[in-house]
Amino acid sequence: AAIDHMVVIAGEGVGADDSLAYSASQASLEIAAVTEALGHEHGRALLVADHDHTPVAFTVAERDSTHVRHWHKYITGQLPQNLRFYFQPPDGHRIAANLREFHRHLGACRPETISNHANRHDFSRWARHVLQDDDLARTIQRAETELRDGRQSVTRCRRSITQTIEDRYLE
Repeated sequence: AAIDHMVVIAGEGVGADDSLAYSASQASLEIAAVTEALGHEHGRALLVADHDHTPVAFTVAERDSTHVRHWHKYITGQLPQNLRFYFQPPDGHRIAANLREFHRHLGACRPETISNHANRHDFSRWARHVLQDDDLARTIQRAETELRDGRQSVTRCRRSITQTIEDRYLE
């Protein structure tokens, strides 16, 4: 089916490049032209009316109301396989399809697994890009950095992350 109207919104994170490529192809535009029209300003969007009209760039107004997070979907919902958290060896068999599973696996995995993921900021990256919770990600990143810098133990890092998840989502 043909697309009569499409709004393309600038974004980043998981799937942003694929979304941009898809949008450009559906609008019969070059990716570079869409990227240039969107620019780097927060809230930029592009209205593509049809193939006979030039796309129109605009800035989306800030929201008037606060965003209501649908946090429950991250706790028990099943994330697509490409967005799940895969614990690396020696705990490579552990896969978290949601935040409750992540919390459970983090509590049971080996210290070296936590160190490896924390050193690469894998936990905070997942919270930021998949769960889209910047506050949770910042708190986890502090714990990861303190572990990496030797300012806290693996046990304390694990407890900090699990406690943060419990405080924000599970209690």
